[in-house]
Amino acid sequence: MSGSAVVDIIDPNLKDATFRQIVTFAEKAKELDILSNRYKDYLKHDSKKSQEVLELTRALLQKQELDTVPLNPIIKEMDTIARDCLNDYINQTTSFTLWFMLDKPEISDTDQFDAQVIETVLGLLIQYKTFAVEMLEHFELYHNTRGKLFVKYFIYPGVEDIADAIVETDAKQLAEAAQILIDLKDYYIHIHDQIVKNIEKMTKSPKKQKHGRS
Repeated sequence: MSGSAVVDIIDPNLKDATFRQIVTFAEKAKELDILSNRYKDYLKHDSKKSQEVLELTRALLQKQELDTVPLNPIIKEMDTIARDCLNDYINQTTSFTLWFMLDKPEISDTDQFDAQVIETVLGLLIQYKTFAVEMLEHFELYHNTRGKLFVKYFIYPGVEDIADAIVETDAKQLAEAAQILIDLKDYYIHIHDQIVKNIEKMTKSPKKQKHGRS
């Protein structure tokens, strides 16, 4: 989705509505659209920008005295950006889910279709949050894999196959961090669109309506 399309999903009429919190999802999607476009070249291992980053890894491997596992500074920065965005996403959706669970219409009071809509949106929130948590776990796997490769490289310095494996691991991590930004943007957009499309069903309170007529 282009940057202009992301801007268009922000409905100004919602800013003063009861559901003001969902506007945050559109705003986050806009921020991630800008951020993901900035780093989109990292998605391809053979792009000029990716190769410039990987040259830093190759330079680290050429150092004569390695006694610790050195980090590629650009990949470290990308990991920090991706981690921060993941944690923010988890916090935003957790906060919204808890708020909505306390404020949502009683399922027993809604018709079957409305109840299904509410459960679908809640299921989507839980599903995407699970994906985000799994993405966070990937960072630990990356560092474990990279650390083991460096142990081999310390024992057998200069072995090209091991050096190539380290560079390839960094290349995959660089692309993974860039992909996370795109995935999170899409999650925010999908959740926002589903809520806006069904906002009346999700915010109406049949109990209050019945009491108001009695």
